[in-house]
Amino acid sequence: MINEDTPHPIFFIGISALYSIISCSIIARLDSRKQCNILNLEKAPESVRVIIDPIILAIRLLDVEELRKLKESYCRSDLDVKSRMSWSKVMEQVYSSYGYSVNSDNIEPDHIAVELEFASILFREAGEALSRRDYHIFTQRLIDAHRFISTHLVPALTQCTVPLANDLKDIVVLTIESIRPLVIRLVTEGLKHRAGRGFEPS
Repeated sequence: MINEDTPHPIFFIGISALYSIISCSIIARLDSRKQCNILNLEKAPESVRVIIDPIILAIRLLDVEELRKLKESYCRSDLDVKSRMSWSKVMEQVYSSYGYSVNSDNIEPDHIAVELEFASILFREAGEALSRRDYHIFTQRLIDAHRFISTHLVPALTQCTVPLANDLKDIVVLTIESIRPLVIRLVTEGLKHRAGRGFEPS
C-alpha cells in the first residue's frame, strides 16, 4: 500500500507545522494568556517564508473582532439556525473522539484556528506513523485529515467573508489537492484488500 510514490514523512510533518504556526498565531491574538512558541521563522526555507509571512502579517493587522468571527458557525451559510447554535458541541465531539480538547475559554471549538490545530495534529500523527512504518495508523490519520478538511475547513473558508479567510482557503485547498491522489489510492487498495479477504464476522 505504501510505495515509492508516497511522500516522505517530512512532507506531512511540514503541513502540520504550517497549520500549527497559523493556528498558534491566531490563538495568541485572541487569547493574550496563550504564548505562541513558533520556531524561528528566519531560519525557515524561502519556500515556506513565501507562504507563511503574508499570513502572519495579515493575522497581526486584522482587527481582533474580525478574527473572532472566523468560526465555522459564523461563516457557513449552509447551516440552519439550530445547527449554528450547536456547532461548537458538534466540534467538541469530533475532537474528543481523538482524545483532543480545546484548552481556552476565549476560543470556541468551531473557530478556524482550533480546526487548523486539530488538522495539524492529524498530519503530525500521519507523518510520525509513516516514519515508524505504521502504515495502518498512517492511512487512518491521512484519510481522517482529508475528510476533516473537506467537511469543515473548506466549506467554512469558502463561504466566509472575514478578511484572511480567502488566504487560508487557498492553503487548505492546496493541501487537499496535494494529498487527494494518495488518499484515493490508499482507500482503493484498502477496499480491494478487504474484498480479497471475503466476509469476516466482527
